[in-house]
Amino acid sequence: MKDIKDYEDLYAITEDGKVWSKPRHTGYRHIGGYWMKPQVYSEGYERVLLCKEGKATRKSIHRLVAEAYLDRIEGLDVVNHKDEDKLNNHFSNLEWCTTQYNVEYSAAKRRKLDLSFKKWYEFEHPDHGIKRVNRVQRLAEEFGISKGQLSGLVNGRLKSAKGWVLKDLYKNYICPVTFY
Repeated sequence: MKDIKDYEDLYAITEDGKVWSKPRHTGYRHIGGYWMKPQVYSEGYERVLLCKEGKATRKSIHRLVAEAYLDRIEGLDVVNHKDEDKLNNHFSNLEWCTTQYNVEYSAAKRRKLDLSFKKWYEFEHPDHGIKRVNRVQRLAEEFGISKGQLSGLVNGRLKSAKGWVLKDLYKNYICPVTFY
């Protein structure tokens, strides 16, 4: 775990993007250390709210991980998710790049067939059966579950969400059934 830049005495981050709020005294009260719960915003990225000297700032998890674990190269200011999964914030899945590279990388990925995705999630629900998806967002939209809840299932923070449980995660798997 490494300290978060500009918040060294307050927060730290793991190599896969879990944020630890350090124990501290704020004037008259003591705050114990705890793992922060990220929010998934409309564009699909996880963010946390960091506070310092009475000012709160939203920070993207993938950027915090990159700043803590990846060497910064001058001229490369954008963080790219190599596997295009915005919820996979492990440092090995991130790279510094230019805005142009990030846009071209994403467009090239989209041009490939959907069967080429490397991760497939298999979720099960007592009423809806088993669903295999290559993007958590598709299941979230269809069944009205937040992407944050499904990401909690995938990351092991939750055991179930609105009856859904993660049955399996396939890597490098070509799914033979229709997906969402």
